[in-house]
Formats: sequence, structure tokens, C-alpha cells
Amino acid sequence: MAEQKRSDTLPRLIAEQELAMNHSPLIVMAQGLGAHKLVAWLGVILATSDDAHAKSSARGAVFVVNVRDAERDEWLQFTATLLQRSASISKDTEGSQQDVLLLPPRFVDAEYSRQERVEAYQAGGIILVTARVLLTDLLRGELSASSGLIRAVVVMDAHINACLEYGMIGFALRLVREEHSHARICAVTDRPEKVSSGFHGAAVRAKAARASALSLWPRFHEVVQGYIANATRSGIELVEVSIRLPSKVLQIQTALVKTVQTVVRELQASTQNGVDASEFLQPGEKGVHAIVHSRFDDIIKGQLLPVWSKCSPKTRQLVCDLRTLRELIVDLPRLSCIQFWSRLCALRITEPKGSMWMVARSAQAIFTVAESRCWKVAADKQRVLVLEPNTKWDALRDTVCEIKTEIQSARNLEGPSVRKKARLEEDVSSPSNTPSSAGAEALLNNSSRVLIITRDAETVEQLSHVLRGPAEVHEWMKVELNEILNGKHVDTETNVEASESEPDPEVDINATSLNAANSAMTEWSDIEGSITVAIRPIHESLRFGFLDEFGPSFVVLYDAALPCIRQLEMFRASRPGRALRVYLLLYENCSESSRFQAALDGEVKAYERLIGEKKSLVFAEDLGADAAKHADSFGEAATGSARFVPARSGLGSDRDSRVTALQASHEGREKQVIVDVRELRSPLPAIMHARGTRLIPTTLTVGDYVLSPRVVVERKTLSDLISSLKAGRLFVQAEAMLRYYPVACLLIELGPEHAQSVGNAEGGGIGGDVVGEDAHAAEMYRAVSMNAALGKAGFGDPGNATSPMSRLVLLAQAFPKLRFIWARGPNHAAILLESIKATEKEQPDEEFAIQVGRLSGANLSDGVLSLAEDRLEESFNSDAVAFLRTIPGIEPNVIPRIAEQCESVAELFKLDIDGLASVLASRANAQKVFKFIHAEAPDFASV
Repeated sequence: MAEQKRSDTLPRLIAEQELAMNHSPLIVMAQGLGAHKLVAWLGVILATSDDAHAKSSARGAVFVVNVRDAERDEWLQFTATLLQRSASISKDTEGSQQDVLLLPPRFVDAEYSRQERVEAYQAGGIILVTARVLLTDLLRGELSASSGLIRAVVVMDAHINACLEYGMIGFALRLVREEHSHARICAVTDRPEKVSSGFHGAAVRAKAARASALSLWPRFHEVVQGYIANATRSGIELVEVSIRLPSKVLQIQTALVKTVQTVVRELQASTQNGVDASEFLQPGEKGVHAIVHSRFDDIIKGQLLPVWSKCSPKTRQLVCDLRTLRELIVDLPRLSCIQFWSRLCALRITEPKGSMWMVARSAQAIFTVAESRCWKVAADKQRVLVLEPNTKWDALRDTVCEIKTEIQSARNLEGPSVRKKARLEEDVSSPSNTPSSAGAEALLNNSSRVLIITRDAETVEQLSHVLRGPAEVHEWMKVELNEILNGKHVDTETNVEASESEPDPEVDINATSLNAANSAMTEWSDIEGSITVAIRPIHESLRFGFLDEFGPSFVVLYDAALPCIRQLEMFRASRPGRALRVYLLLYENCSESSRFQAALDGEVKAYERLIGEKKSLVFAEDLGADAAKHADSFGEAATGSARFVPARSGLGSDRDSRVTALQASHEGREKQVIVDVRELRSPLPAIMHARGTRLIPTTLTVGDYVLSPRVVVERKTLSDLISSLKAGRLFVQAEAMLRYYPVACLLIELGPEHAQSVGNAEGGGIGGDVVGEDAHAAEMYRAVSMNAALGKAGFGDPGNATSPMSRLVLLAQAFPKLRFIWARGPNHAAILLESIKATEKEQPDEEFAIQVGRLSGANLSDGVLSLAEDRLEESFNSDAVAFLRTIPGIEPNVIPRIAEQCESVAELFKLDIDGLASVLASRANAQKVFKFIHAEAPDFASV
């Protein structure tokens, strides 16, 4: 009976049922039901059970991936507790199995050496590992099929993009399924709306997770409902407190709605009615409700997404304005009058000049009314500070006082009977729910504990002042205002420094810390000891075991969240016979009142879509082992990739014939590519591996992909390219690549919204011959000709000297040998790199690729150092080259010629005009250089 009252009973029931019925399930459960505990139970059961599928790897380890960093330590501790409980229950097991039971779970990351990781894998048990380490060891063969080190893999948060087919985790799961056909893969997620989103979302994620079944566990599931109903007998006592918005807040909300409608009309005019926004332009309350209770900016941008790359800057700015306005509508009921006014002041400074909503007539009312909430103009025309009270703060204080009064009345009236009831409850309670060193008095103290849950740590700081009383709130807001006026902080997202004023004598409370290591949670106790109030952020209140540790009898949801309600239900079910009352504070007629209901409705609709999709879902394992092993669509890429390779403009057909002949000659040779481990987060390595390329992951200092001893590639997405150009980082990377490799390529990978900017496949590639000067000129002309389209994609105007396009042109001028590869996406990039790899006869040198680019030769081995010195003989002194570029008359393309004919810059300066003309191949340029060298230095002393 005591075991059934634990809060982890439901996750254990789900884990046992899923592992008994399905080999590799994808489990989609409702938020708040304990997904992290389910992952722990799956790991414990898989590690301790005698699974028939794991006979070949009885000592294999269970790998757990993607546990959140904030929950890692507590998850390891919780799992270790479960293992100890399992060990105490199974005392009559075999000795070898008992060793696995007693082995605690471990966390393995990149800090471990390769040998240490292998030893941890061989020891077995439960191993919490990062996705990068797991993928790296799979690619390097440390976890090969012959090793038998993988018993099962459990994935948490299977809804994220990294778990898709070509994400890092999805890539690792594909390797696990190919290498270890017996291993079980269990994927868990508590975000059904993410799984059901997109075209056949459940099928896509089930395929990526190599799942053999899709298991749905919504709140209305029969097992979940039965567990909660049997445990609680009566549900949570929910008290909804409706709060009216102040009149000035309603005025600001009305002005925001009118501004949104103005921006939407302007957007329709700029797109020639290409946006269907009639729902938001309805007159009266219908239009207000549609704007306040929806994500209107995402709806409108979704309509423009197919033509986003062709939208004008004005249209893009209007969409950004809609996002800003929606954030203001959401923050209006959340922030105090000072914070909201500070947010508006920050927008006046940070918003771009082209922002349309700032100049709207209704926008002026937003600033005027927001300022009037903080000041008023006196008779002498001086501004007087008048801070508008927050009605939700008043409701919170009234709620806490009501709880305190009720607890005190119950103690005074019932007295001994309450203590007798507490002793009876103590006798029947689970040891996990009863403090170890407390009896009835501890239970009475637990009944007076109040938990306030809010959205973030900043709000925790605010409410700590609110509970001290109105006087303390007023002083704190004055301090907040002084900091804003003095420019200490304007952004409302930063933490607010607490006021050091004394507490209100009427509510004399002392701030203590429930957990000294966690400053985001504050506990309050009044001097009478009749009530204890803890203020906790949402993400902190959902951590392992906090509710069991604190044991509240009253919970105040200052900010409503669906996961909190579910977890409170689970907590209530773990304490049979103990009451739990939840107060839900909500504003009326604002976005806050609709978010909770929208989250609930969205989850129900998501499960309805998943139930409908599950009826026609076909899993890869149903088609046989071969189909499961080669389930991805690139299984026939080796025979069908030729039609995807882009034609090379400006070159004859003989080039393609030579490539085809070379590919045919190397058909039986394995393709190897060295890839930087940081690149494993992108889908490109997974696509290349699926196309038959063997990847060697390692840490590279120079480049991202090494295709051969000659060719190195640096990959940049469009956003990363822009930031690298602005920071100057790309110039350093290009110099390093050209210093150590004869052929350096810059791969620019565009996203789907920018793919149309580069046109057809003829616009990609490296211009044919990797080392040909004509090809470089052709690709430079092609890159410059795309500047108009890239300008619409946010790449800048080439006429502006500081734009990314201008910086890219300067990069090409500074490094003429640098090759540019334009790819429409990761699939196109994989095809282009594969075509380059086909022209190379030699495999890349891993030892040289790892040690190249180090600061000194002392870090290089003897063999690699000699190889580096041989390659550097063809390179030039970067400082001398940079100096030559500054001399008028010396073009970048003649610098290699100068280096061949002159030993140093001093030797060049000793030449006469005829000698310079011979070196520079231009008498006009020779005269400019000669004039610069022999010009008289100015006499600065006489100035």
C-alpha cells in the first residue's frame, strides 16, 4: 500500500506496460505527468530486467540521452534511489545481475577520455550521456556491433529538432539501429502539440526514433484517470479568483488593438491583399477578442512564409512590428506600471527607424496613458510620482491573508482533534510522505505551508516585496524607478535588485532560504509560526521531489500553467487523505485568461490528431529488418545522385566526363571525410553518412570538413556568415585554411526561406575546376550577380561599405584562391561536397587535420611537423602580404608572382622601374610602386 502512494507510481505503471507490449515505443504523454520519472523507470527496468532481446549483451549499458542540464544531478540521484529500491526488492537475483543493480548511474561527457568512456561502457548499468559523445563514439567504432555494449537507448524530449531524421540524436539512433539490431530504443516526450505539428508529424518523429509503436498517454487516458481518481477520491479543490483590469490598463490594451489593426491594414496594402487578416479587423469586441486571445503575428507570418524571400523590407518590418505589439499585449497584465513604462522607453530607443507602429495615431495613447500610470501633473505643472497599484498584487495578499485566517481558526477551534487526526494520518501515511524526525507536529506544520508559483525569478523578487505590505511595495517601486531614470537598467527582463527596507510591522516576516544553493526560491514565516509561504518559479517548482519535500497544503498559481496543474494532481494522488487547495489568479478580458484554456484545448486537439494519424501509421520494423536498417530515403542515393549534381556553367562537357570517369574509377573505394565534432549538430553530416560517406569526427582547429590532403571546407549558414563577416572571424579562418591547405572552400548554406535567392542548381558549386582562375572569376561574377536577391534576404546592399555583401567582396579580393560554394540547403550541400570528394584520389590525413593550426610547432608530432613545413613552403608571410596589399599599384593577383621572384620586400624595393615592370607585368603599376617607394617622408617636426 505504501508503494502505491508514491508520486512515481504512475510513471512506473506506464514504463512496465510499454516495455511489456512494445519493443521500441515512442511514448507521448501529457505535460505534468512525470516524463523525467518515466525515463528513469525505463532505464531502471531495462538495466535490471533479463530481456530476451539483450542476450547477446547481458552486460550492455542503457544509454539515456537528452536529459536537461538543470535536472541532471537530481535525475541521477532519483535514478540511483530507484536502483537501490529495486536491489532491495530483488535480493534473490543472480550475482552478476546484482552487480548491475548496485552500480549507480553515471554521467559521461566530453571531459572523459576515450579510454575512460570505453571503460564506463563496459561496466554496464545506466549511463547518462550527451548526444555528441554518443554519436562520436558510434562513428568511431567504440560502440560497434561486435562490442555489444549497447543494451538500450532511452531518449527524453523526443520532440526537439535534434531528434529528427538528420538531427544529432536522430543520426545516433539510426547508427544504433544499424549496428545493434537487438537494442531497444525508447523515446519519451510530453509535448504532443510538437509531435502532431507539421505534415505527418507523428510518422516523421516515429521514423526518426526508430519506433515500433506509437503510445499515447493523455490526461483522459483510462489508466491515468483511474490512478488519479483512486488515489485522491476527491479531486483538487480549485478556487478561481477573477481580477478586473484597471481602467488605464484597459485603455492601453484598446490602443494596442487599434495599432495592430492599423499595421495589419498597412501590411495588406503592401502585399496587395496577399494576407487574409479579416478576423483581426472585425469591429467591436470580436476584433479585440481575436487579437488579444491569439498569436496573430505567427498566423500572418505563416501566410507570408512561402514568399518570405521575396517580401520587401517594409513588409518584413511590419511583421516584426506585429510581433512587438503582441509581446506588449502579453506583458501588459504581467508587468507593473514602472516596468511597462520602462519597456516602452526602451522600444523608443531600440526600434528601427522604419518601424510603422510608432507613428500610428493610436500608438501615442499607449505612451501617454502608460506615463500617466506613473506620474500626474500637479497644479504648478510639476510631475508628481503616483504609482498605480497592481490589482493582482492586492488579490495575492488577500488570498494569503485568507489562508492564514483559515489556518488559525482551524487550530483554535479544533485544537486536540486536529492533532489526533494528524497522528492517525501519520500511522497510515507512506514513509516517503512523512518527515523522518517529525510526528503529528510536522504534519500540522505541513498543513500550514503555502506555495506560490510564478513565471520567473524576477517575479519571485517582486512578490517577496508584495507580501511585506503596500508600504514596502511603494518603496521598492521608487527604487526601481530611480534605477531606470539613472540608466542602470531599462530592460525589464533583467533581475531587479531587492530593497533593503524593513518589513511591514503588520506582516512581520523573516526571509529564509529553503535551499541555500537556490536563490530563485524564497520562504517566508510569520512570527507566530502559523503559516509558511514559499515563492517558486514554474521551472523550479517542477523539479524532482520539490513538492514532496515542501509538502504544501495550499498552492497559489500567480501565473497559470498547465504543467503545474497536472503535477499538482500527481502530488495530490501521492498523498491520499490529505487535502490540497489551489487558487488560480487570472485577469479578466486579457491574454492571460485565454492562455491557460488555449493550452488545454491545444493539447486535446493534438491528441485527437495523433489518434487519427495512429490508425494509418506504418512502422519500418513491420516491413522487415532490411527495411528498418535502410529506412531513410537516401538508400538509393548512390545510383540516383547523378541527376541532382548541378551542371557547371562556363565549362565544357569534357569536365563532366572526367568527373564521371574518376567516379567510376573510385567506385569501389570508401569515401572518408574528417568532420569537426561541432558540426555534428547540423544535418549535413547525417545526410553525407546516409549517402555512403564514412565520417571521422574529431576536433578541428582549421576548417569544418577535410575532404582530402588538399581540400578543406568551412561551412557557414547565412546568419553565421553575416556575424562572422562583421566580427572579422571569417578572415582569420580563410587565412588559416589557405595557409595549410592548397584548396580552401567556403560553403554558404542557405535556409529554405533564402533558397530561392540563388535560383537554380546552376548557381551553386565551386565553378568547376577547384584550382582554376577562370572558374574563380566565374563564381565571383555569379556571386555578385545575386546581390539583389540576397539583399532582400537580409544580406545587405553591396553599395553600402559595411554591408555583409561588401565584406564578402572584400574577402574574395583579399583571398583570391578561396573558393565559394553556394548551396540551397543541407541536401544540396551534401551533393556538392560529394562531387568535390569524387575528384580527389587521396584520403584525408586525420593526424595532420587534428594538429594543424596549433599555436606552435611544439604541439605537433615530428611527422606532422615535417608535413606542415612542406605545405608552408608554398605559403607566404601573412604580414608581408598584408603590407604589399596596401601599396598602390600592387594588385592581389600579382602577389604570388612577387613572392616567386623576390626573396623579401626589401629586395622588391631595390628594383628599378624596369625590374618592377617585369615583376608586376604592368609598367603603369610599376611607376606607381616606384613613386610610392621613393617618395619623401614628410617632416613632422616642422608641423
